[in-house]
Amino acid sequence: MPANQITRSISWLFGIVMPPNRRLTRSIFRLLRAVRPLMEAVQTLTWDTGDSPVPIVRRAMIVRQYDSLMAITWMVKRHLGYATVPLLRPACEELLWAKYIGKINEDQAATLISCSLAQEVLRTLKAQEAYWGSTASEACGLGPALELYSALQPQARLELTALGKALGWPSRAVKEGRPPSARYIAEQTDSVALYDFLYHATSQFVHYSPHQLFRRAWGQPGSLIIQSSHVEEYYGIFALKWGTHLFMQTLLSVQDSLPSDVDADYSQALDIVKRLYDSEPVMIIGPEELYWPDSPLEHQPNDSFNPTPR
Repeated sequence: MPANQITRSISWLFGIVMPPNRRLTRSIFRLLRAVRPLMEAVQTLTWDTGDSPVPIVRRAMIVRQYDSLMAITWMVKRHLGYATVPLLRPACEELLWAKYIGKINEDQAATLISCSLAQEVLRTLKAQEAYWGSTASEACGLGPALELYSALQPQARLELTALGKALGWPSRAVKEGRPPSARYIAEQTDSVALYDFLYHATSQFVHYSPHQLFRRAWGQPGSLIIQSSHVEEYYGIFALKWGTHLFMQTLLSVQDSLPSDVDADYSQALDIVKRLYDSEPVMIIGPEELYWPDSPLEHQPNDSFNPTPR
């Protein structure tokens, strides 16, 4: 069964939630094993200097998300679900960019990727040198690379400015000769609701957040226990659900770049995905964590968010 058939078949399944952790991890492990033949085929690409970079990016998106979903599933299995949510951030942006790249033509996509790559490499080289110093860069053999990528910048900015004008990017991105923001890409791909939701959810995990710190404190007046295991199961379910959603939706978005002759039976994968969801949404915050005995909020018990210490 070709890859595009499995992605079309599962595209209707998302927007609803999964069963509890233990059964969920077993199901996703089976799903990952079922699509492994496709992933092995995706990892090998006939490519040479001068070829378009677009197939590399599309396939690398799928490989990275497959590996991340595997990591999330193992972490949840080992009761480390509280550390999994940050892996959703790049997956969300990759989905948006996969959709956007699919809307523009191949030459435009190639220019966008090549010029963005040149700019990102230079920023990384400069950030590294700013911390370690030029002597360390030279000792690592990166001096010539810094010179090369610095020399590439004027042309990269010119090409991105021209591309931005042709595609109607925001004026600031056009003027600065850089790609537009992820928010703009979300707008262009009808993904604003998804982006806003997951951007907020993941931002709390990658920045200082009193709210996230307080979520680790549970108890009653007079005694609190502060530990990450309080929210391990809840965050684990959140990451598993959305990690699967993003992986499968990205797979659907890049299916034209995937091998279509993989000898594999995807019926098991389809059956697994169909059993992954029930009717309850996976939320960012639950009512249990907002209740305190002297709080003006009325206590509303919710079994879906009731962490207990290990």
